Amino acid sequence: MRPFEKLTPRGQVRRLGAVARAAITLWPIDVARLRFLVDATSVTFRVDATDGRRYALRVARPGEMDRQQSAAEFAWLVDLAENHPEIEAPRPLPTGDGRLLPAVEAPGVPGACLCALMTWVPGVMPGRESTPADHRRLGVLSARLHHAAESFVPPADFRCSRWDRVCYFPQDPKVIFEPRFEEWIPAARRPALHAAWDRCEALLTDVMARDGHRVLHGDLHPWNVMRVRTRLRPLDFADLIWGPPIQDIAITLFYLNTRDDFPALRDAFAEGYSAVRRYPVDDWRIVRGLHIARELMFCNYIVRALPAYRKTLPERFDRIEAWLTGGD
Repeated sequence: MRPFEKLTPRGQVRRLGAVARAAITLWPIDVARLRFLVDATSVTFRVDATDGRRYALRVARPGEMDRQQSAAEFAWLVDLAENHPEIEAPRPLPTGDGRLLPAVEAPGVPGACLCALMTWVPGVMPGRESTPADHRRLGVLSARLHHAAESFVPPADFRCSRWDRVCYFPQDPKVIFEPRFEEWIPAARRPALHAAWDRCEALLTDVMARDGHRVLHGDLHPWNVMRVRTRLRPLDFADLIWGPPIQDIAITLFYLNTRDDFPALRDAFAEGYSAVRRYPVDDWRIVRGLHIARELMFCNYIVRALPAYRKTLPERFDRIEAWLTGGD
């Protein structure tokens, strides 16, 4: 059998499908159909039950999900379901023996994969076609999540990532400057990348000194929400972080900042947020610096785990260098 890491992304999804078929038997559900939905750090499958209900089954890629991080995610999702049902976030469901995060193995997949079954979130994903109206709603949703987080009391064993350095996830070590990736990073680019990295780490230290830390979604953007008529429902809390709200807002706006209509989307988001609570962005330069920190993080992730996205590195390097020289 071919090693998992040598498979194409499609081949890996097929292998993880075997994990999904084994995992779903752990829940007391009579399954009518199980089918692939989306491939990212985790692979998600749609589960159709014979009683007409739908669920989302998440299967983490080997080594790409931290159990402690997932436990923190589920603690907040359960709190949202019980205390803030108006947000309509997905809720993790326990297996027949009470586990929220079983580890499941399958032939040809190295190690056990952490799996989770979530309630289904219906609607249409705005994604690339998102409009200013969607982004106003996104601002409202972000503010409501930040408001809900103020009353969240984490359990004693709660541990989640903090965006206090460029590569802040435990499963994503800093590797970009290692000799084995020299061919990915032209020598002429390296001094600027080193300088930007140091500057971003200093910025993150300053931002983390702000007050008002709370649990944050950590990846709220048009591909992680579903539109249901005139409201948005959040998805995928796997990247949650603990920190000041400006970090969460910077992450949301990061996914929009290369669009031609970014100024309109940014303003619509701020308008929606401000309709619920005070907008905490008082210096746009901080947000831009956080965007560059995220660019660096993605560059690191691409060279470590996503070779198919290597072609995007030059444009990312251009944005980093423009920021460093004050041209962005």
